[in-house]
Amino acid sequence: MRRVIVRLAFGLILFHLMLIFAAFAVAHAQPPRSWITWTMGDYGERMDIYLWDGSTVLNFTRNFPSPYNTAPAWSYDGELAWIANLDGDDDVFVWDGERIRDVSQSDENESRLLWSPTGQLAWVVEIDLESYLRVWDRRAGIVMDAPMGSSSNPFGGFHQWSSQGQLAWVRSVSHLFTDIMVWDGGQVINLTQTPRSRDCNPQWSQEGQLMWMSDCQNSSGSTNLSVWDGETIHLIAAGYINRAAWSHDGRLAWDAAYLGTDGSPAFHELYIWDGGNTTKIGEYLFTIPTFQWSNNGNFITWWALSENDLVIKVWNGEQTIVLPDVHGTSPFWIDDQRFIYTMQRQSPDDPMVLSLWDGTTSLQLSNPIKNARNGALMPDGRVAWVEDDQLVIWHDGRYSYLEGEHFYVVFSPPFP
Repeated sequence: MRRVIVRLAFGLILFHLMLIFAAFAVAHAQPPRSWITWTMGDYGERMDIYLWDGSTVLNFTRNFPSPYNTAPAWSYDGELAWIANLDGDDDVFVWDGERIRDVSQSDENESRLLWSPTGQLAWVVEIDLESYLRVWDRRAGIVMDAPMGSSSNPFGGFHQWSSQGQLAWVRSVSHLFTDIMVWDGGQVINLTQTPRSRDCNPQWSQEGQLMWMSDCQNSSGSTNLSVWDGETIHLIAAGYINRAAWSHDGRLAWDAAYLGTDGSPAFHELYIWDGGNTTKIGEYLFTIPTFQWSNNGNFITWWALSENDLVIKVWNGEQTIVLPDVHGTSPFWIDDQRFIYTMQRQSPDDPMVLSLWDGTTSLQLSNPIKNARNGALMPDGRVAWVEDDQLVIWHDGRYSYLEGEHFYVVFSPPFP
């Protein structure tokens, strides 16, 4: 028996020595200033985390003992969390520039890492088809462990931090019904007002107001939009609402769809609520909700069908305009003035290309593409986006690829 205990103790010591060695192997005096982080590798062999600082690619987990390193997530002050599989289970690791810590404290599977602006890390733990939301604090360890309910509910499992450090999530009451929950750092509050509700998609504004939708996927097509200001819940809109989003300055926009005879959306209207008044800013036909706020909240873009042509519209705070000679879909903003969109094909045989609207003209960015998503502006003015699991960098009319296939791409926050 003593030999067994000694062997187990030796094994634990060896394991921790491996972690210490790995920490020395990958750590630096200060966290690297990564602009883009991603995972790359072959499933069934090895997955590693890579960092790019604008010039050099670093395999961050090259010497880490886990063969599977995924889901990188940067804190706002430069600490890196990721999920690694060392012993058959997923564990959460955090690197602060000097050491690596296993912070998960469980043998279960973890996922969906999300840092708060105040430096706390939340993630989801799954145990026997039930989900739990866990919060780790750098000084206090695990400070919150709350049930999220059945992992089979399609609306469950979503969580989001406020800029003040409050955490909101969707708790599955059953495989059909959901509640909106908030943790304020001390207690957990249930904001759902009626039993057997289907509440979903909670989103915080910069000022700390929480928005969510109710009756999600209700067969009658009725969805309510509510806002909690920290004390009172306000009903903002009712109807078939597809999507809602806050601007950076605290205004709320949403897409209200009006159904046709077959029950599908026939046309859409866009509304903005400024905390008191609601204003209709546009409408479009036969498309999915596509609007997006600019970074500073001064503009909204969306694409629409107009006389059998796809056009991109912009609301500038006073009026809605159609951009001249811009035909395409899926605009997404990269700064306060410019957005990238997919240029419309003149015929089904024409290739699709990415273009950039710079405020006055449209510039073609890419060769023919199949799928483009998730773009960002780099600190030196270069534009990066993901295209068919490739990372593309564009600058001054020229573009290049970061070699390899890239999965789970993260554009890092600006570190202090």
